Amino acid sequence: KDIVIGNNVSVFGNIDIRNRENGRIIIDDDVSIDKDCRFISANNAVLRIGRRGYIGPYCFIISGGDISIGEDCLIAGMVHIQSSVHGYKKGELVIKQKHDYGQIVVGKDVWIAGNVTILKGVVLGDGCVVGAKSLVRKGCYEKNSVLAGVPAKKIKERL
Repeated sequence: KDIVIGNNVSVFGNIDIRNRENGRIIIDDDVSIDKDCRFISANNAVLRIGRRGYIGPYCFIISGGDISIGEDCLIAGMVHIQSSVHGYKKGELVIKQKHDYGQIVVGKDVWIAGNVTILKGVVLGDGCVVGAKSLVRKGCYEKNSVLAGVPAKKIKERL
């Protein structure tokens, strides 16, 4: 009940699907997943991949907070989407510190190019494009925004 895979889901190689601490993973109908991807959901979070999406090879989607990926999204290879960050306060071992969680929402018809990292607190409106090797941290981006850079910024609108 905590891992739901829809109809006509294609997997092109090995993938790793894990859930713990009541995390849920939902992969809707007609999604294609390339090789060596990892999906993790924990901390009562829901990771949902919308219909007709494509997830490229070597992608990691890790949810400690909810992650929603809309329909018809194209996610290129080596993309890392993570809705938690590890604590790193001075004077305490990092490995012993707790995570901080947030939501990530990816709208419909979004293209995320290769080697992109998306962190907690990001909302990408419908039709957004994220350029290769960008780092998207916090913020709501209007529909059809084209983002690029480290950190990512809106550079133009999709025509």
